Amino acid sequence: MTRQASIYVAVAAADLSIADVILAHLQHYNYHCVDCMDVPHLLDSATDLYGTMSECDVIVLVDSFAFRQKKPNYELQFAQELAKPLIVISLNQKIDESQSTWHVRLFDFTNPRHRDWKQVLNTIVILAKEATHNPDDDFLF
Repeated sequence: MTRQASIYVAVAAADLSIADVILAHLQHYNYHCVDCMDVPHLLDSATDLYGTMSECDVIVLVDSFAFRQKKPNYELQFAQELAKPLIVISLNQKIDESQSTWHVRLFDFTNPRHRDWKQVLNTIVILAKEATHNPDDDFLF
């Protein structure tokens, strides 16, 4: 049986309206969503953030000028270091979506009129299902 996926959303406070659209849909479908406000403060902030992000199955990064201004930007660093499926939604800098790989999916949201929310949400759901799929479930005993 597939366990419920946990999704980490890395976003700057200035871009919460974008993240809220994603979070509302994912939480409606009972996905467990976490952001930096949900990180428990036990050790130092970097260690706590790394531990929380490493426990999640998928990382969604809302990339913007505000996000890049965070100092230190541990979310960006750990999103690149962890071997987790990563979805990058670029709000300010054009990116080539055709450069997406299996583990890193790129979405260009620089033009508000051409934002494909359905494709982003479907991609998150697919990656979350694949990340939590137990291959033993495919065998008949």
